[in-house]
Amino acid sequence: RFEIQIGPNWNLIGNPFPFTQAISLDSGDVSGPITYDAGGWTDIAPDLNPWVGYAIYNWGPSQTLVLSAIPQGTLAKTATDPAGWLLNLSAIGSKYGDRHNRLGRLEGASDYIDKYDLPEPPNIAEYISLAIPKPEWGPGTPNLTADVRPLSETESVWDLYLTSYGAKGPVEIDATLSGQLDDDLNVVLMDLHTRKVYDLTAGEAPEPITRANERFAYRLKVMAGSAAFVSAIVKETLAQLPVAYALGQNYPNPFNPETTL
Repeated sequence: RFEIQIGPNWNLIGNPFPFTQAISLDSGDVSGPITYDAGGWTDIAPDLNPWVGYAIYNWGPSQTLVLSAIPQGTLAKTATDPAGWLLNLSAIGSKYGDRHNRLGRLEGASDYIDKYDLPEPPNIAEYISLAIPKPEWGPGTPNLTADVRPLSETESVWDLYLTSYGAKGPVEIDATLSGQLDDDLNVVLMDLHTRKVYDLTAGEAPEPITRANERFAYRLKVMAGSAAFVSAIVKETLAQLPVAYALGQNYPNPFNPETTL
C-alpha cells in the first residue's frame, strides 16, 4: 500500500512499485492520469508503469490516492464501453501536435465535471494546443481537452481554440468518429476563419489550417445533432461572422497624434 497526496489542480505522480500498477479513478474529482512522450501528451492511461511520471488533475480539495502493491492482472477490468459516440480530434503540425482531444456523448456522462472530462494539460515550451473553453462552468475553470456530455441529450455545440507557439507551417486537423452513430446523427466541423464547413459523418477531411498565429486563438466549432439543428446553427454562426475587414478613419478627432487600437 502506498499513499500519494494530491492537491487541487495538476499533480505529478509516479508508480513506486517495480511492476505495472492497475489504477481506477472513477471519481469525478480526479481526471487522468496522462503522461508525456515524443508525440506530446498521451491519452488517459489505465495503468501506471514503473519509472514513468504521470499528471493527474484534481478538481476538488486535497485528497489521498491509494496504490496497492498488486501487480497488473490481479485487478480485473470488467467494465464495458458505454453506449454513445465520440469524436477524437488531433491537431498536427510539422514538429508539434496535440493528438488526444475528445468530445461527444456517452451513457453515464454528465453536463458537468466527471471522469470523462479532462483539462487541457500545461503547455511545454513550443507547442500546438487544441482546447475546449468552458466559461459556463464558472471563473477559473480550465480549458478542456476532453468534454463528454450525457447521452440523454442529442443536440450539442462545442467551441474549439487552436493555439500555438514556435510551431511554423500548416496544422492538419484529423477528426475520427467512433461508437454508435445513429442515422439521424450529423456531426460537422466549422472553420470560423475560412467559413468552411466539413461534414464529419460523411467522412469529409478538414483542409489544413494555414492562418494560425501566436497572438490569437484560431477558432473552430463542432455541431452535432439532427440535420435541421446543425443547419440552423451553421446559418446562425455564418451570419455572425464578418465577410470583410476594414480600418476606418479614427474618431472623433482625426488630428489627435495618437490612436490606440
